[in-house]
Amino acid sequence: MKGLIVTRRNIPRGGALGFGFAACAAICVFALGLTGCEWIRDILGMGEDEPTQAAVPRDRYIYLDGSVRAGAGWSFSGNTAVIAGNGHYVIQGETTANRIEVSSGVEATLILDGVKIDLSGGSGDACAFDITGATVKLILAPGSTNTLKSNGASAGLHVPAGAALTITNEVGNGTLSVTGGDSGGAGIGGGNGSPGGTIIISGGTVNATGGAGGAAIDGTDEPGTLTLSGGTIITENDINATTTISGGNPVIFAGSTVSGLSKNPAMGIAIGDVTFGTSDPTRTITLQEAFTVPTDATLTIPEGWELIIGGQTFTNCGIIYNNGTINNSSGTIDNYGTIDNYGTITGDVTNRDEGTVNERSVDGTE
Repeated sequence: MKGLIVTRRNIPRGGALGFGFAACAAICVFALGLTGCEWIRDILGMGEDEPTQAAVPRDRYIYLDGSVRAGAGWSFSGNTAVIAGNGHYVIQGETTANRIEVSSGVEATLILDGVKIDLSGGSGDACAFDITGATVKLILAPGSTNTLKSNGASAGLHVPAGAALTITNEVGNGTLSVTGGDSGGAGIGGGNGSPGGTIIISGGTVNATGGAGGAAIDGTDEPGTLTLSGGTIITENDINATTTISGGNPVIFAGSTVSGLSKNPAMGIAIGDVTFGTSDPTRTITLQEAFTVPTDATLTIPEGWELIIGGQTFTNCGIIYNNGTINNSSGTIDNYGTIDNYGTITGDVTNRDEGTVNERSVDGTE
């Protein structure tokens, strides 16, 4: 599956490879530099009079190409960047050989800014990112795309029992795509046959895919816990963790099933048992329960994707960019917001209050 991408700067055409769902809040376009910039201070909650360097000093930047071998609280050991000290770090760069490990007992906040680790072409059980025994907060830098791929039986992001992980974005929207090794490694959680730890997702877009027989999130042995309080979670495999939606309007697009799901009905949207059509170029999502696009939120349906209302009630209070197909053969669409239709809508749309449907051409004209 190519994943579903959420963006706060929604572009009606071009490049969106999945559904985009995010609050339509105004954000800035930040220029990222080696010495840090304003977004670092923002996402760490610092005051305007505090220097950015005080948040993440230069010697706590980790470059995955290995051009810098050590800094404050971290160092390379062979091909592994080992984070051994508490505190804040920024990680940048791409590699097909190096990996990240956070030492047991460490409490660290790691800002991922364009990280790409792909060990899938290697040998053995190479793990891209391992936080065994540690407590880690991952912040996805605004607008960043981050990818982790492991090999063998390893999880893409190893969070075994005893480890705790929080994923968020704080400012703007970042994406994290994680793939477990092809011998049953989870996307996020334990490796093949290993129990998962404690995982919290409160923001950003998280695409998780397990290797053959592996879960998207959690291990394949004893279930860990997954708490959702924001963000969008896209999986092709099962979520085996005991899952709780605690608030913040998270959205789950689950390729198979979500285990032990409990949620306050007023909080968030969970869609389980979704058919993605993985054997066919066309991707489909069928609603399994009522779905609402909130006010000041955006849902983007890309080319080649089909949203099937499936006898449910689909309510739009925000903005929908439809570049694919909305199929309403048996459900109800109540539109209080705006639908910009570049693709196909089958069935009825009922405009409520000031709701509008704008028929658009590929070049964006009406």
